[in-house]
Amino acid sequence: MMFKNMKLGPKLLVAFLAVGVVPFATIGLTSLFKAKSALSLAAYNQLAGVRSIKKAQIESFFSERQADMGVLLETVTTLRHEAFNRLDASHDIKKHQMVNYFEKAFLDMEMFARSADVHQLYAKLVGYHNDTHVQPDGSY
Repeated sequence: MMFKNMKLGPKLLVAFLAVGVVPFATIGLTSLFKAKSALSLAAYNQLAGVRSIKKAQIESFFSERQADMGVLLETVTTLRHEAFNRLDASHDIKKHQMVNYFEKAFLDMEMFARSADVHQLYAKLVGYHNDTHVQPDGSY
């Protein structure tokens, strides 16, 4: 109806434009949807790759921390063992020192008890005790 009154030139121009624009628009829209789908898929794949990398990094981090805890546990065990060894050694040294001290003290007392001066002093004290008539449970 509208095309009946038009001249041939504009009709051809409209026909060529319709023939050129419709396929171009169809191809453009199809390409747009395919590109959108491909970009979305690429973005999801990239995110999945980043997720895998981050997962591996986190697993590696915790694996290293677990190894660190093992080393720390070994260190604590070694230090504890060393402390007990030192305590045992200190105990043995102190025991040996005390045994030596008491042996020396007993030797000194034995030498003191054998001394002539001590025997004379004892005899004088017994004589004083007898002279003053002190009771066995009384003050000296």
